Amino acid sequence: LKTLTMDDSVCISLTTGDGIICVERTEVTAESYGNCVVAGACSAIAESATSRSPSAESGNLPVAGASWEQAYVYCQWRGRRLPTAIEWRRVAGFGTREYPWGNEPPTCEHAVFMKEGAAGCMPPGAMPVGSKPIGATPAGLLDMGGNVAEWATIFDDPEGKHVYLKVVMGG
Repeated sequence: LKTLTMDDSVCISLTTGDGIICVERTEVTAESYGNCVVAGACSAIAESATSRSPSAESGNLPVAGASWEQAYVYCQWRGRRLPTAIEWRRVAGFGTREYPWGNEPPTCEHAVFMKEGAAGCMPPGAMPVGSKPIGATPAGLLDMGGNVAEWATIFDDPEGKHVYLKVVMGG
């Protein structure tokens, strides 16, 4: 795996001959998604117990509760696309290590997560993106193993029809 850092992205050369994938270093922030809403490209996220509408006060918090369609439109607005589930797993390091940061079991130093039957390290809501730098992948990607879940796709093209299967990763 070769890596190249560009602005807020990390580009990784996949060893399988699939080329290069560039992904944002952190989860999408409420501030960035809010800019997309203000630009008129993205729709506001409906507030619920598990989501929040991005606002100035939530700037560095990750977007939570966005639909797959909202994530897809946001990526288009940024000139990007959602990763496929396979790409997401590869950049997170699955197949080469047990967790995004390595083989060490998760602790509250590595990730924001809930333990079954206990609070774990999850405060109400989520923590600002990149709050757990010790949990970064060797390439420098943050929050791949906790905080909020991310959308990915499985692109299927049976009989020439474009079908995107929606997949939730991480979190």
